[in-house]
Amino acid sequence: MKRFVPLFLALVLLALVPLASLAEANVALNPDDSWWGMSRTKFKETFGDVSFEEVTVDRHKALALRAVDIGSLTVDVYFDFAQREAGKSYYTLSKVAYIVPLETRKFSSNALSRTYNTLVDIVTAENGKPTSTTGKSATWSFIDYSITVSRGAFKAYNGSNWDTAAVVYELNAEAAVSPTAAPKTSTASSGRGGKSASLTVTPSAVCKDENHIGSNWTQEFSVNGRKVSEGSKVTLAVGDTLTVKAVITDNDSNPDIGENTATRTVTQNDLDRGFKMTMKVSVTENGGRYKGETADWTVTFAFAK
Repeated sequence: MKRFVPLFLALVLLALVPLASLAEANVALNPDDSWWGMSRTKFKETFGDVSFEEVTVDRHKALALRAVDIGSLTVDVYFDFAQREAGKSYYTLSKVAYIVPLETRKFSSNALSRTYNTLVDIVTAENGKPTSTTGKSATWSFIDYSITVSRGAFKAYNGSNWDTAAVVYELNAEAAVSPTAAPKTSTASSGRGGKSASLTVTPSAVCKDENHIGSNWTQEFSVNGRKVSEGSKVTLAVGDTLTVKAVITDNDSNPDIGENTATRTVTQNDLDRGFKMTMKVSVTENGGRYKGETADWTVTFAFAK
């Protein structure tokens, strides 16, 4: 996961942002990388000056902040902690949820729609276009975690059946069990006496038309959560689930960011002959004269013996 401005610093900054400029502001909601590995005790110690409320969400211990202002919206923030399969020690943050509090009356359809769209805009500014959308939700899927903006009843959190809007950041199940561990590799036999094969990976990205979005580009590539560049070595075995990710950024005053992931199950033929994985990464201009224009990149990961 990328690093972002810590939540509490972001909330202080947001108080200074005029409401009219919220959509253009670089609002930081994504949790910081280091939070996911914190125990509940360590989390409370780190933010010792914050008045958390102890709550239970889906039978898990959680910490809550009530009525936090983020620009034009007020939210309740929940920090949910996963529990070890054996024992009673809550030890790692697994979910962060921003729930727009219900007011004295039910949200109108238009008010709910506006609130939902505002949250989608904030998350898109940090993470690029959603991976998928429906009429009531938008989802961003990454290697270790997912983000969902939705409008619905969040009874587990606020106890109400009325629809409201929320952003939920959730570590995937495997990462939640061991958030600081290196990505796991399969122990399946490669057909060579049980030994895995070492391959060289060469990532590349090509864009035919940048559509005036920018000229100061940076590209980041990773394989199974580890950053790679030309000539990097990876060890694979038959049956491994291989995940590649590319993040492409136009570094202007308000950076435009696009990213995508692709997965593949490794075969014996892959180990013997090498293979390629190709995907599209779209970067959309978020402001100025060319707002809405898209630069479509073709990203290739070439694996060779």
